Amino acid sequence: MQYPFIRCYNPNFPIPPYCFFMLCKGENAGKPSFKPWPNSFMIICPDEYYYDFYFWLFYGLWHTGSFKVRHHGSVIPFINIPDVRDILREVVPPIYKDWKRYKEILALCESLEQRKANLAEQIIATKDLQSALLRKYLGGFKKGKQ
Repeated sequence: MQYPFIRCYNPNFPIPPYCFFMLCKGENAGKPSFKPWPNSFMIICPDEYYYDFYFWLFYGLWHTGSFKVRHHGSVIPFINIPDVRDILREVVPPIYKDWKRYKEILALCESLEQRKANLAEQIIATKDLQSALLRKYLGGFKKGKQ
């Protein structure tokens, strides 16, 4: 098992292969991304296998709020590199041993995310239909019409 190399993102330096980014400032500090943010860390992995492993591990840690307990700052929360390394030392060994199960859980989470998106679309469509019905009905009671 290999740990990734973590460093601050600098747009003037080239982006190495098998690298993703993690937001390090703000309420979403810890959130991973395939695209860099101005306030982010570069998570550099040795190969594609570890890239996949660490990206989805960071996603799970961020989604469950694991980085929030490590946030510093009173106005703009932030997380620092030693905190990220500490979290990785705590969670990587047990997760790495059961990586196959974690991938199954991620697949289930993806299907739930799709269901959430479908439900959100249905809620918007229902709200629009309610508004249209009320506008149609109330439009018949304008001044002079009854």
